[in-house]
Amino acid sequence: MTKSSPDRPPRISAVLLAWLLHDDWQTPAGDFEEAFHHRIERDGVRAARRWYRWQVLRLVPDRLTEKLIWNSAMFVTNLKISVRTLRRNPGFAAINMGGLAVGLAACILIMLFIKDELSFDAFHPNSDQIVRVVEEFMGGDGVEQHFGYSRVPLANAALEQIPEVLAPAAD
Repeated sequence: MTKSSPDRPPRISAVLLAWLLHDDWQTPAGDFEEAFHHRIERDGVRAARRWYRWQVLRLVPDRLTEKLIWNSAMFVTNLKISVRTLRRNPGFAAINMGGLAVGLAACILIMLFIKDELSFDAFHPNSDQIVRVVEEFMGGDGVEQHFGYSRVPLANAALEQIPEVLAPAAD
């Protein structure tokens, strides 16, 4: 782990300060750093780092309380708006909720399908080396058919003619 340079504020405290103040338009983080540099000149690096950490720790409870209250107020406001919309336009609200439900269901089904496709034959040892051979067959009526199985002579020929094909391990 690398240590931060002495003219920079403590890394963890600076990250915590940035997180606490990220939603402010005019953030005092620059003022904290400027005061930190003045403290370095006046009291030394160690005292400046201690001061910076203490200032950040003093800021934590008030900012967390403010964030919690603000987020709660926004949640209540959004809930009120949603209830008013449901009462005023029940048809549009039902269409929106139905569309959301259909969209979420489609997303879940697509994810389940992809998960199933990616897990095909995954239970075999060395499953990353398994290849599926698909055989094409032209029927008498001119229709092309595909089969996911092949005959034993194909396996023997593949073992003899294709160097990448490995013989199955004997149990």
